Amino acid sequence: MPPVSHGANAAMRDALELATALDAAPGDPDAALRAYEEEMFARTAGVAAESARILEMITSPAGGRRIAAFFRGEGG
Repeated sequence: MPPVSHGANAAMRDALELATALDAAPGDPDAALRAYEEEMFARTAGVAAESARILEMITSPAGGRRIAAFFRGEGG
Protein backbone atom coordinates (compact mmCIF):
# COMPACT_ATOMS: atom_id res chain seq x y z
CA MET A 1 0.00 0.00 0.00
CA PRO A 2 1.23 3.50 -0.69
CA PRO A 3 1.37 5.86 2.28
CA VAL A 4 -2.31 6.87 2.25
CA SER A 5 -3.38 5.54 5.66
CA HIS A 6 -4.86 2.22 4.57
CA GLY A 7 -2.11 -0.35 5.06
CA ALA A 8 -1.85 -0.77 8.84
CA ASN A 9 -5.59 -0.67 9.42
CA ALA A 10 -6.20 -3.13 6.59
CA ALA A 11 -3.58 -5.51 7.98
CA MET A 12 -5.19 -5.52 11.42
CA ARG A 13 -8.67 -6.07 9.99
CA ASP A 14 -7.39 -8.81 7.67
CA ALA A 15 -5.71 -10.61 10.58
CA LEU A 16 -8.95 -10.54 12.58
CA GLU A 17 -11.09 -11.70 9.65
CA LEU A 18 -8.69 -14.52 8.73
CA ALA A 19 -8.45 -15.72 12.35
CA THR A 20 -12.25 -15.67 12.60
CA ALA A 21 -12.61 -17.69 9.38
CA LEU A 22 -10.01 -20.24 10.52
CA ASP A 23 -11.72 -20.58 13.90
CA ALA A 24 -15.08 -21.17 12.19
CA ALA A 25 -13.68 -24.03 10.07
CA PRO A 26 -10.91 -25.66 12.14
CA GLY A 27 -10.90 -28.83 10.05
CA ASP A 28 -10.79 -27.15 6.66
CA PRO A 29 -8.26 -24.31 6.42
CA ASP A 30 -8.57 -24.21 2.62
CA ALA A 31 -12.31 -23.50 2.85
CA ALA A 32 -11.67 -20.91 5.56
CA LEU A 33 -9.09 -19.17 3.39
CA ARG A 34 -11.41 -19.17 0.37
CA ALA A 35 -14.25 -17.67 2.44
CA TYR A 36 -11.93 -15.05 3.93
CA GLU A 37 -10.48 -14.10 0.54
CA GLU A 38 -13.91 -13.77 -1.08
CA GLU A 39 -15.03 -11.33 1.61
CA MET A 40 -11.68 -9.50 1.70
CA PHE A 41 -11.52 -8.93 -2.07
CA ALA A 42 -15.07 -7.53 -2.09
CA ARG A 43 -14.37 -5.33 0.96
CA THR A 44 -11.07 -3.92 -0.30
CA ALA A 45 -11.69 -3.46 -4.04
CA GLY A 46 -12.33 0.27 -3.77
CA VAL A 47 -9.40 0.94 -1.45
CA ALA A 48 -7.09 -1.13 -3.65
CA ALA A 49 -8.11 0.82 -6.76
CA GLU A 50 -7.61 4.15 -4.97
CA SER A 51 -4.24 3.02 -3.63
CA ALA A 52 -3.10 1.89 -7.08
CA ARG A 53 -4.10 5.26 -8.55
CA ILE A 54 -2.23 7.16 -5.84
CA LEU A 55 0.84 4.91 -6.15
CA GLU A 56 0.93 5.57 -9.90
CA MET A 57 0.58 9.28 -9.20
CA ILE A 58 3.39 9.31 -6.62
CA THR A 59 5.83 7.35 -8.80
CA SER A 60 5.15 9.10 -12.10
CA PRO A 61 7.75 11.51 -13.54
CA ALA A 62 5.50 14.42 -12.52
CA GLY A 63 4.75 12.81 -9.15
CA GLY A 64 5.59 15.81 -7.00
CA ARG A 65 3.31 18.13 -8.94
CA ARG A 66 0.56 15.55 -9.20
CA ILE A 67 0.52 14.72 -5.50
CA ALA A 68 0.56 18.43 -4.59
CA ALA A 69 -2.45 18.96 -6.88
CA PHE A 70 -4.16 15.98 -5.26
CA PHE A 71 -3.78 17.45 -1.79
CA ARG A 72 -4.99 20.83 -3.05
CA GLY A 73 -8.15 19.08 -4.21
CA GLU A 74 -7.34 19.41 -7.89
CA GLY A 75 -7.46 15.67 -8.52
CA GLY A 76 -3.78 15.13 -9.35
